[in-house]
Amino acid sequence: MKAEQVTERARELLAPVAAREGCELLDLRLVRARGWTLRLVIDRPEGVTVGDCARVSRAASALLDEEDGLLEQKYVLEVSSPGIDRALFNPEDYDRFAGQRVKIELKQAREGRRKFSGVLKGRDEGEVAIEVRGEPLRFALESIHQARLDPEIAIPVGEPEQRGRRRASRKQRGRT
Repeated sequence: MKAEQVTERARELLAPVAAREGCELLDLRLVRARGWTLRLVIDRPEGVTVGDCARVSRAASALLDEEDGLLEQKYVLEVSSPGIDRALFNPEDYDRFAGQRVKIELKQAREGRRKFSGVLKGRDEGEVAIEVRGEPLRFALESIHQARLDPEIAIPVGEPEQRGRRRASRKQRGRT
């Protein structure tokens, strides 16, 4: 079976598995890098925990072991969350994450550029709207190669007297 066929069949089998565990299967890819890896990306409205990944992994592994001829070669099964800089996988994601910073890469250059960063405004009639430095831009959904969240991460800075402080070792605290 070809990789595309394996991917499609695995998606058909594993989307209900993820759903039974309270998750949505966002992405599934069969990739070859030092052997075969079947990568699943799952999500939940309240976020994905390590426990969610473990449950989906166990259930998916059991089902894939029973499915004859799907994956004939050895493979590694990876189950993960979409991450903080998650890709926008489906059109609804453009609505869900409106108001957040995104990076969009187009399939073809537009005015000499393929990459844009800005605030996602949402989607309407097959187009995605973002604002780049105060300028509104629109892109056809089918023209987007990849879109990801681009979160701004604030790193708290402690008071000067706390910087460089280390916790005392057990020995320093009088415990051994």
